[in-house]
Amino acid sequence: MAPPSTKAPHRKAIGRPVVKNCRRNGPPQHRRHYFSYAKQLHIINWRKQHSMDSALDTFFWGAEGIARSSAFKRVLRWEHNRPHITKMANIPATTTQNICRPAGCATTLSSEYEEQIPQWVCDMRSEGIPVSKFLLQCKALEVAKDLGLTDNRFKESPSWISGFIKQRGEAALAAFSNRIRQLVQTEAIDDIYNADQTGINFEYIPKHAIDRCGANTGWIRCSGHEKDRMTAMLLADNKGTKYPMFLVLKSRAPKVKATVVENLTKRNGFGPVVCPEVEELHERHASRLYGNRISQYYFGYRKDKNMKKILLLWDDFSTHFSDDVVACAESLDVLLEKNPPTFKRVCQPADVAWMKPLKASMRLRWLRPPSRDNLVEWVNEAWEAMPKSTI
Repeated sequence: MAPPSTKAPHRKAIGRPVVKNCRRNGPPQHRRHYFSYAKQLHIINWRKQHSMDSALDTFFWGAEGIARSSAFKRVLRWEHNRPHITKMANIPATTTQNICRPAGCATTLSSEYEEQIPQWVCDMRSEGIPVSKFLLQCKALEVAKDLGLTDNRFKESPSWISGFIKQRGEAALAAFSNRIRQLVQTEAIDDIYNADQTGINFEYIPKHAIDRCGANTGWIRCSGHEKDRMTAMLLADNKGTKYPMFLVLKSRAPKVKATVVENLTKRNGFGPVVCPEVEELHERHASRLYGNRISQYYFGYRKDKNMKKILLLWDDFSTHFSDDVVACAESLDVLLEKNPPTFKRVCQPADVAWMKPLKASMRLRWLRPPSRDNLVEWVNEAWEAMPKSTI
């Protein structure tokens, strides 16, 4: 009887083994020595204070023959580049690096052409069109073709798209959106509020004109109020509802202590001369002047009523998350969340969509120095004129 046939073994693969996402066998051998800019500066300073032999014996212990000769040449090369090494060693961001490449090095698209892509993304978002990775890939191909690059030179790989998103803050926006979405689902939140503060200047007209090099500077007379401003606190919710603003105006501080206490307790910090004017503005407009307790004003009705929690998004300021503010928010069942401070331009809805139309409406009125009445009236009209779709 013939023996049963056995399956032939599979032929071993040819070529280098795949080491991606796999740990190497055995402990590290430390064949290559890593010298940061701080270490290089320390070695050349040691050589300058003592000698070359002392530096080699101290930092390249056991090196003989060709290895010692290579170390000798390396130290001389570092000494030749002492200004650059000293500069890099004194910068905290590069002191632990051993090589520093300038921005834009080893890139196919130049920085000038690559800046067209984020501008295109902003234009698409201003029209309400979401930008996916596929659209980003198509736009990158279009820019590469305008630059004269073929498909073989620029392939808009997934790694390039990931790096572009990370560099432009899109990764922070995605992480922030996922965190807020998870918080909304966990706490069963229906109402989301967003608050932001901005400066409103009394004058935006420039003081002088800038011409080509060599031309005489022509000074323009102005009102002298280009540095006067007030602070506006804006609040809106996810349903498009705009709430009255809080406006903080500057006034001269009294020098008498009793007057200061009286102004703070009876007149919101304003003096007896300015307070009647402020009260008249309160009657004419819905905005409140010099109000610090924004949580009590907007959400005070929720205290001790065990209502459904709401979410308030605002900037990462120390005063926004002080102990008193956090305790007040907890008593009102208000969850406070901070916008990423580095990427407010993409994570703060007010900076993305509110501020530009608000300031554009204000700039149309700056023909002469406005009074306090005009400024309060203008900013209220600009806030009320903003469409619900923008909110």
